[in-house]
Amino acid sequence: MVRVPVLKMNRHAVSTMVATIILIAITLLGAGVVYAIYLSATGPHTKNLQVQTTAVTLTHLTDETVVASLNVKNTGSITVTVCFVTFHGDDDTTITLNTTDLSPGNMKSINEQANLKTTIGSTYLFQIDLEGADGGTASSTSSVVCTGSGGPTEKKHISFLTVGIDETTDSVVLYVDGQNYTMANLPVTSEWVVSSMHTYCFVSDVPCQNPNILFCFDGPADGPASPITVVADASVVGYYKTNYSLTVDVSPTAAGSVSPTEGVHWIEASTMVHATAENTTEAPFNCWKRDGQYLSLATTVEFIMDAPHNLTAVFYQIAHIVVQTNGVDGNATGTIVTVDGKEYAFADLPKNFTWIVGTIHSYQFTQIVESNSPGKRFYLTGVNPPGGQLNVSVNTTIVGSYVIQWLTTFRTSGLDLTAQGTVIVIEGAAYTFNQLPAPFWVNNGAQITYNFTAVIPSSNPSIEFALANVTITVSGSTTITGNYVARSKTTLVETGFFADQVNIFGEGFPIRKRRSYD
Repeated sequence: MVRVPVLKMNRHAVSTMVATIILIAITLLGAGVVYAIYLSATGPHTKNLQVQTTAVTLTHLTDETVVASLNVKNTGSITVTVCFVTFHGDDDTTITLNTTDLSPGNMKSINEQANLKTTIGSTYLFQIDLEGADGGTASSTSSVVCTGSGGPTEKKHISFLTVGIDETTDSVVLYVDGQNYTMANLPVTSEWVVSSMHTYCFVSDVPCQNPNILFCFDGPADGPASPITVVADASVVGYYKTNYSLTVDVSPTAAGSVSPTEGVHWIEASTMVHATAENTTEAPFNCWKRDGQYLSLATTVEFIMDAPHNLTAVFYQIAHIVVQTNGVDGNATGTIVTVDGKEYAFADLPKNFTWIVGTIHSYQFTQIVESNSPGKRFYLTGVNPPGGQLNVSVNTTIVGSYVIQWLTTFRTSGLDLTAQGTVIVIEGAAYTFNQLPAPFWVNNGAQITYNFTAVIPSSNPSIEFALANVTITVSGSTTITGNYVARSKTTLVETGFFADQVNIFGEGFPIRKRRSYD
C-alpha cells in the first residue's frame, strides 16, 4: 500500500504557517520505490521553503539493520539550513538522517546504514522536517516500501584520487555525497551497497599555498560519472593541470597598450607566452622586463611559462619641446638656431620636438642673423632657458630673443689726406680721417651720440677744413656725412664745432637732429 503524504506542522513552526506538499511522482522500480516529493511552506518567516526528494529507498539487510538513502534538492529560493529525514520501523523503532546548508538549486545525497527493524515488502513512513535560513520551518510525511533479500547486502569499493595537484595544498579538492576532501584525505575509498546512488564533484580551481600557482581541473574525470549507481568496484580519477600567474603591467602607468592586457592571467605550465606592446609616437616603447630583469627590446616577445612571472612593458616618458624666436621677421636669412647639430632657418621655426624624458639635447642660437634687407640685421640678446643644453623633464619652450639692428655709417666729404687730428667723436671715441667711414650697428629705437669737429687743421699750412653742414641719408640703414670745405686761413677763421645727435628708428621713421655751436 502506498500512502499519500500527509502535511503536518513542525513543532517549531509558528501557528500561522501554511505548508503545501505536492506528490509529483511515485514510481515503483523493481524491488524498491522511488519518490519525487515537493515540499513547500509559507508563513510569516518563510517566503519559499521547498525541497524535492528523489530515489528514496529503504533496503533490508537484517531484521534490525537497513540502508536508507535518498536525494534532497532545494527547489526553493532560500537556503535550507537543516533537513531531517526520520524513518519509522517496526516496534516503534526510528532512525533519523540529516543534511545541512543546502543552498537553492543544489542537491545532496543521504545514504546511511542504521539500526531499524523492518520487514521486506512492508510500507514504512518517513518524515521530512525543514528549517530555513529565514527561520521558517516545514514538515511532510510520506512512505516507502522496504526492499531487500533478507541476507547480507553486497558492497563494492569506489576509490577517489587526483593526479597533478601538489600534495602540500590544503584546499578542498573533492566533494563526495556532500563531504569535502583535501589532498591530505586522498586517495579515499568508500564501501557502498550495490545499487545505491552517490554523487561526487572535483573542484574546478584548487589554489596552492603559493598564491601564484593554481591547479585547474582537466575534466571529465576517469571512471563512472556522477551520480554513481554502484554496480562494481571502480576508481574515479580527477586530472589537474598546473597554472602559473602572469602579471602584466605597463610603466609608467597607462603609457601604452599591451597584449595580454594589464592584470593577472593564469597560464598553463609549459605554455608559450606571446606578448606584444604597441609602439606609438606619444609613448615610444623601450623594452620588456620579466621579474624586474631586462628581457627584450623587441615589441613582441615569447617565452615558456615555467613559473609565475611578472611581465612589464617599459615605455619612454616623453616631453614636447618647442624651439622658437622672438624679434626675428621674414627678412632673416641663413641659420638661426642649431639643435643637436642640425641647422634651422626662420622658415623652419617654431620647431616642435618630441624628446624622451631624461635625455640631453643641445641648442645654439646664431648671435647675428643677417637680413635680405640692406642695412638691417638681427642681434641675439638672450636665450631662455639659457645654457645651450636641456636635460628633458617636462614640456619646455626654448626662446631666442633678438633685436633689430640698423647700420649707421659715419663718413665725411671734402676732406683729404692732409686732414689732421680728430674729425668726429662717436659715443665718446675719437675718429681721424683715416678711420672713416665708421660703420655702427644700432639697436632699433636706440640713440647714438656724435660730434663733428667744426674746423680741422691740415698738414698744408695754407688751408684748413671747415664743417659746412651735416647730411643724414635714411634708407633703412642710415648714413651721416660731415661735409667740409677747404678754406684759406687768411680769408676765413672760424672756431667752434657742430654737435649733432640722431635718434635711429629704422627705415621709414623720422630723424631727430640737434645742432649747437661753440
